[in-house]
Amino acid sequence: MDVESLTPAEREWLTADEALWQRAHRIVAQNPGLDLSDVYHTLRNFQRSPEERLRRGLRHGRTRARTL
Repeated sequence: MDVESLTPAEREWLTADEALWQRAHRIVAQNPGLDLSDVYHTLRNFQRSPEERLRRGLRHGRTRARTL
């Protein structure tokens, strides 16, 4: 990926996302039983409003209930 070809907004998002992954790595290093991607997704979800998290959770729950 050529970072120079990204827009400033895309570069900002990429920088913030990399920082989030680094934070997830630090958390997992201190808690080896945790899954890295689960920690990352939890940190990402903390950036959403409670309403958005609830909406996504309910939507995901309905989807899962139908597939079981």
